[in-house]
Amino acid sequence: MTSKFMTVHAKAWHFGLAVGVVILGIVGIYLAREQVAQIISESVKGYLVGSR
Repeated sequence: MTSKFMTVHAKAWHFGLAVGVVILGIVGIYLAREQVAQIISESVKGYLVGSR
């Protein structure tokens, strides 16, 4: 276990983690986009009604 190997391994691990998070985020948005749109429209309606 040299320090150079550890550094490369750490960078690869961080890169893999970042890619995984991005993929999970995209999949989550794709799966939940109807619910997200509904929540946004409900909150906008509530804000408009409350501001009058």
